Amino acid sequence: LSSRAGTMSCFGPPRTRLPDAVSADLERIVERVGEFYRGPTKCLLISDFGELPFESDGDVGVDIKTVENLCILKRASLTAGQPVPAMHLRTENGVTSLYEAGDWHIFAVCCEMHPTSAELFDGEAAEASIRDDLRELSASLATLA
Repeated sequence: LSSRAGTMSCFGPPRTRLPDAVSADLERIVERVGEFYRGPTKCLLISDFGELPFESDGDVGVDIKTVENLCILKRASLTAGQPVPAMHLRTENGVTSLYEAGDWHIFAVCCEMHPTSAELFDGEAAEASIRDDLRELSASLATLA
């Protein structure tokens, strides 16, 4: 795992190193993701300002423009008062999932998989499998404010 800081193209500067509690929560979630998502994955933590304070190891191509657009939709659902706990985009190359990780962060999973596997992917079960870990991450991230 790495906490390589970065920034999505249209947003502000990156955050400095993440606290140990947040890093531990992220490691646990990445391990859980590896148990459920079938294929090479890359996990990202994205702040409300587009900062990318965490990116897991892995050789998975991430379409950052797609992730940015999904983040915009996810934030719009929160602003409209119709929060969506998880969003999943199935493509011919795999699945991209976005999960709430507190008031100011989104946890993204980009997974390469066969088109049939992507079609059969159970997003509700994926969300249920990491729900408690995401709550713990949310609590750890709340201490950063």
